[in-house]
Amino acid sequence: MKKKLIKVFFRTDASLEIGHGHVTRCLTLANALRKFGADCNFICKKYKGNLIEKIKTEGFNVYEISNLKYQDANQTIKILKKKIDWLIIDHYKIDKDWEKKLRLYAKKIMVIDDLANRQHDCDLLLDQNLILNYKTRYRNIINKNCKTLLGPQYALLQPEYAKFHKTLPSKTSRVNRILVFFGGSDQFNITELVILSFLKLNNNSIKLDVVISINNPYLSKIKLLTKKNKNIKIHNFRSSLASLMIKADISIGACGSTSWERCCLGLPSIVITVAENQKPIAKELHRRGLVRWLGHHNNVDEDIILNSMNSIIDQNIQVWSKKCKLVTNGSGTKKVTSLIFKENFK
Repeated sequence: MKKKLIKVFFRTDASLEIGHGHVTRCLTLANALRKFGADCNFICKKYKGNLIEKIKTEGFNVYEISNLKYQDANQTIKILKKKIDWLIIDHYKIDKDWEKKLRLYAKKIMVIDDLANRQHDCDLLLDQNLILNYKTRYRNIINKNCKTLLGPQYALLQPEYAKFHKTLPSKTSRVNRILVFFGGSDQFNITELVILSFLKLNNNSIKLDVVISINNPYLSKIKLLTKKNKNIKIHNFRSSLASLMIKADISIGACGSTSWERCCLGLPSIVITVAENQKPIAKELHRRGLVRWLGHHNNVDEDIILNSMNSIIDQNIQVWSKKCKLVTNGSGTKKVTSLIFKENFK
């Protein structure tokens, strides 16, 4: 029996400063909801480095609003006009006050958050992160009737991750290939730092796959740096890293949403945090032996990265890989989608 069509709006943004993670996971959820009969739409600001065209190419309507913060809620109301089924918010600058204004225009409000640093008025809250106190930290900042989905088992991963999680064996003990990815913006140019460290490694048996956005201001410099090295391959930013993660033995990257993709596929990682909210995640994953956290971007240099690569190359990563795969099986998107429809038809 085909499910009834529901109307869903996402309020989220991407930019060089914000990064691409919020929009990327919302797109993953929107694609899953659409398969079940939802009419999904996006409301975004046209920041530098936005993903508005990317959203449109995936077949979703995008309504643009101005960059004036105090008009955000009012502009959103004008777009909605009448009550929709679900308003899904993935934005660090939106809180209880904004959400309360939109109550008359949405039957249900869902918030996707990572910070737990502000009050919310919502029906469903998702935080896919693994932090020391992740099960309790929202207790006093959400309304009593709000349902919570907490932890990596609810991570919004694309469907191929669940598929490969079942079929992909754990990584072997030998490191032949390293994947480097620091998000859609990489505003601190950590990618170049890792490449310089790799060049110092001077090991011709190891390949380096580097994923970087065409909008990255350092792209030309990085291409010039790697031009003559046959062991380094530059890849354009893509919507899914699964195919490269499958080939890689270890990864070097930040500690955002990609953390759960890496864990799902059993990919051991060296991480360098690039935002404050990534620190508690990196700390907990490091404590559990799931990643090796080298520190925050402003405290990491070429030698620290080089030493870490050297030590991991000689390490048996099979046990590490198996431990990563236990964190999430990649079915989070399916779980969240099912719950949204279940809640809608109560």
